[in-house]
Amino acid sequence: MLKTSSASLSLLRNLQSPLHQEVRATQILRRVVHPLLSKTWYKKPRSLTKENYIYVCEEETENRKKPNIDVILTKFVEGLGNKWDVVSVRPFYGLSHLIVPGLAMYATPENLKLREKMRVETADLGPVFSTRTSPVMIRMLKSTIIRLPMNRDEGWTVEPWHLRIALRQAGITVPEEAIELPETPITGPDYDGKENKVFFATIYVNKVDKGMVPFRIQHVGKAVRVDEGTEVPFEKLPVEALFPEQEATLQEFFPERFKPHEHAGSTRSPTKPTDSS
Repeated sequence: MLKTSSASLSLLRNLQSPLHQEVRATQILRRVVHPLLSKTWYKKPRSLTKENYIYVCEEETENRKKPNIDVILTKFVEGLGNKWDVVSVRPFYGLSHLIVPGLAMYATPENLKLREKMRVETADLGPVFSTRTSPVMIRMLKSTIIRLPMNRDEGWTVEPWHLRIALRQAGITVPEEAIELPETPITGPDYDGKENKVFFATIYVNKVDKGMVPFRIQHVGKAVRVDEGTEVPFEKLPVEALFPEQEATLQEFFPERFKPHEHAGSTRSPTKPTDSS
């Protein structure tokens, strides 16, 4: 029979279970019944009763929410700020998403002095935006095609107020002076050449930050007969550039729906909708 020595048994007993881990936590307690004060001439203080040993837990420091930490951005971070800005973030997010990837550093006194020195001596600050939400707005605008309805019976030339109304119908408020049209004038009606074609216009956010917004021209009228069964949803229409110089940008933004520009000889023009009788 295999015998185990007493020394081995004592070592096994002293081994701590792997499920038991030391946790440093502080519990703040409060007595329900406070003990009576002892007189100064008492030889020994009053003895505590059993009611004096009843406590109520006020707070556990383990569950206390940790405060935000200040970090200095070493690069532009979308939604947070520009290079060398001091921002306040959650500790876990700041460590795992900013400090470890090298996008920020702790806002220590030494790093703050280095920040001031670099802001004065270094001219390259990377992309700079007026507010922390400007790049988010610009990214949202350039990825959303705005429907631009134009009259199919009367002559027109696209002006900034046309784009302002189209943006307002999409739930975006932009002042007219912040809209810049392409250099080439866009006139119509031209159903065969401009229907469902997409072009870029420039919009200035906060009068400083420049963004590109795609618009899709669609001819509308009072009485148009459309076969709803064969109509393609607006968000699934192919993206075809109105201007050849904007094809590369549209292909970059919408690679799945982009339709390259075809030559006039091999292009089949769309059928113009007819008036309902």
